[in-house]
Amino acid sequence: IVLFGLLGFFAAPPLIRHIAEQQLSKQLDRPATIGRVALNPYTLKLEADRVHIGERGGAGDFVDIERLIVQPSWSSLFRAAPIVDEIQLDSPRFHIVRYDAQRFNFTDLIEKFSKQPSTPDSKPTLFSVSNIRLENGQITFDDKLLGATHVIDQWKLGIPFIATLPSKTDIFVEPLLRARFDGSPLAIDGKTKPFAASRESEVSLRFEGLDVPRLISYVPTKLPVIVQAGKLSTDLKLNFVMSNDAPTLRVAGTVDLNDVDVRDASKAPFFAARAVHVAARTLEPLKSVYHFDDIRIDAPIANLARDRNGALSVEKMFAPAPAPSAAKSAAQAASSPAPGSAAAAPSAASAASGAQNNAQHEAQKSADKPAPPLDLSIKRFVLNDGTVNARDEATSRPVDVGMEKLAVTLTDFSTLATAPAHYTLNTNLKRSGGSLGVAGALSLAAKTASAKLDIKSLNLPLLQPYLDAATVAQVTDGTLSTTANIGANWSKSPAAVMVADSQLDLQSLKLTTRGAKAPVISLTQGSVKVKQVDLNARTADVTSVDTTGLAVDVQRLKDGSINLASLAGPHEAEPKRTAIHAVKKAQAEGPAWHYKIGELNVKDGTANFTDNTTPQPVKLGIAPLQLKVQQISDDLSRPLPVELQATLNKKGTLGLKG
Repeated sequence: IVLFGLLGFFAAPPLIRHIAEQQLSKQLDRPATIGRVALNPYTLKLEADRVHIGERGGAGDFVDIERLIVQPSWSSLFRAAPIVDEIQLDSPRFHIVRYDAQRFNFTDLIEKFSKQPSTPDSKPTLFSVSNIRLENGQITFDDKLLGATHVIDQWKLGIPFIATLPSKTDIFVEPLLRARFDGSPLAIDGKTKPFAASRESEVSLRFEGLDVPRLISYVPTKLPVIVQAGKLSTDLKLNFVMSNDAPTLRVAGTVDLNDVDVRDASKAPFFAARAVHVAARTLEPLKSVYHFDDIRIDAPIANLARDRNGALSVEKMFAPAPAPSAAKSAAQAASSPAPGSAAAAPSAASAASGAQNNAQHEAQKSADKPAPPLDLSIKRFVLNDGTVNARDEATSRPVDVGMEKLAVTLTDFSTLATAPAHYTLNTNLKRSGGSLGVAGALSLAAKTASAKLDIKSLNLPLLQPYLDAATVAQVTDGTLSTTANIGANWSKSPAAVMVADSQLDLQSLKLTTRGAKAPVISLTQGSVKVKQVDLNARTADVTSVDTTGLAVDVQRLKDGSINLASLAGPHEAEPKRTAIHAVKKAQAEGPAWHYKIGELNVKDGTANFTDNTTPQPVKLGIAPLQLKVQQISDDLSRPLPVELQATLNKKGTLGLKG
């Protein structure tokens, strides 16, 4: 014990000082010196005086700390996780320089450490840091972009704890923030319940009308968007609670953003809103708990685009920059042990004799413990008077689409609760495209969803750029209305998707071949009633198909071909990322469909046949045409009851029943 104390008091401090200076200089790419290091090997209390980090290149000061006190806990060895009982910084001095927008004198550090690859599916790091105090701090902000200098001095900060790991540390620091900003005092004091077993502390953060673009201009990294306007107001409460030795940081309150205007990197409109209101009931970031009472977005305007390859503008905007090839080697170098770290191992090993097995056991328990699932709940979400502008270049020709008067509601949503959330969506499609309404329920925990879809007067010619990838037929007129009940269950594989009790109506449909003006197929009114469609089993049960005023103009051209055959000819190739391509791929890979149609009715139909291969065109007209076919199915061996009544060239009549 005496030898351990002698080594700890006299041999370890110079070694720690030497290693710390080397590692700080190496990791920060800046000169670093430490005036004095003291260590109590029995309590593990570490003191460092006159810590200095210079500017890159050595010209000027970057960080100076008069005294740094760190009090680790011996339990760190047994729990295989860092547990620090106290951190105290006396008279720290920070010199910040802004050279340009999003470029500071520490930008290189952010770029260096942010480019290091993270481990896939990594679990949250377990740690506990308590009693964080900062006394008499000062920040000198030299804004060379605006030619101004700001000073934050008499800075005092208190944080009871920041932790993801339970500990029995005695909490004696109250939450507070006090400082002077260019001579103006700022004070945020917390309250602690002195006799509460939870040692609960509370801090209120209230701001009114903060200018968001000005705040973001000081963000040290370049953002994928440009915030042109916005006012931020908050009324938040931060609670530090210790329950059964488990630390909890809770945030509750409201955040409001008004008159938001966000642009993309080229300053084109991306997102705007009159107001965004968020009321949080409980947020516990360290435990992945996010409970919201109310989220409201008023008059949002979103601008989206899809390129020729099917990539969304949002996807490209927020795509992470590719890491350089050197990132891997840098990460490996940073994770490799320091040359001098092995020198301190004998002392640490002797101090932790008998604890190695316990540490390995605790580490294994921590590694095996699954990360907490995301606990997200929203009591009420409302979006009012929204607008979506979209330009799609993945179609046969660029098309501008969009939604207006968009209204969305979501109630009782939860990622963990099995009780379903209920939602609604109602909107008008632009360019007199019709209206869309959806209402239903959703449960992520039960992996089920339902929707009642209501489309009214969808303007079919507006969909022509999308139809070009499936057919050469040109839709020159017509509207589509439908009501559909859809259910989905993805708790098992493959997912079950059902469509039941649905109806599809067509009005004034006209189809032409490419380049022609007169329609080859027209329909005054059509209706399809669906009893059930099982997408997983690939079965369709259709109650009836009814048409009124169906007219077909069939011509045999001079080369002997039939004009209707061109409708099945080659069409535009769809990009691989489109929904049509996905459907075709699924159709090709899956089994054949089985279907049955209870009844097909053709009322007041017309069929005109013209043969142009003869010297004089031969014409045959059938009008009116009444047709009824029952019990239609993919089983062609079954008989079909048929009734037919037709008039040929306005003279002869034909009747058929059998």
